[in-house]
Amino acid sequence: MIKKFFSLIIFLALVGGVGYLTMGPKRLMGQIETAILADETEKLQHYIDFPILRQNIKEQFSDKFSNETAEEDENPISGIIGGLATKVADKLVDAFVTPKGVADIMKRHAPKPEDGEELALFAGARYSYDSLNQCSVYVPSNDSKERQIILERRGIDWVVINLMVDAEDIANPN
Repeated sequence: MIKKFFSLIIFLALVGGVGYLTMGPKRLMGQIETAILADETEKLQHYIDFPILRQNIKEQFSDKFSNETAEEDENPISGIIGGLATKVADKLVDAFVTPKGVADIMKRHAPKPEDGEELALFAGARYSYDSLNQCSVYVPSNDSKERQIILERRGIDWVVINLMVDAEDIANPN
């Protein structure tokens, strides 16, 4: 009898642990939404790895600029302009990828609420596990696109490590 009881306890603990880990990304997005809507953007530092996020967004812009300059490779000035554009983008990313800046980007792209409804930043989001330690969240946007947010598991918690953005998101933070 005692052996069955302990087996049941172990089974329930395993199921609960797997459930906790599986729901981690959804729980994280809920915490982010709560912090943004309550204007408690300083809490975002617990949920978003800002140094890695900045680096990943810089790489997005660097790839975009290098692809654009590769298309204009015949023009020798395009390489110089591409290098300057990358440096300017790096400075913009450093300045605007802050808790408040990320909150503003997420609010700006949130689907517009119907009359009488509250703003829901991640309503209709799709969650896709890329690996055991990485999850992509696809969030519907008010411009009929989906925005991708990439999460990484750190122990039993999850953090945002990448946010797919457009140049306008950084260049026009408001």
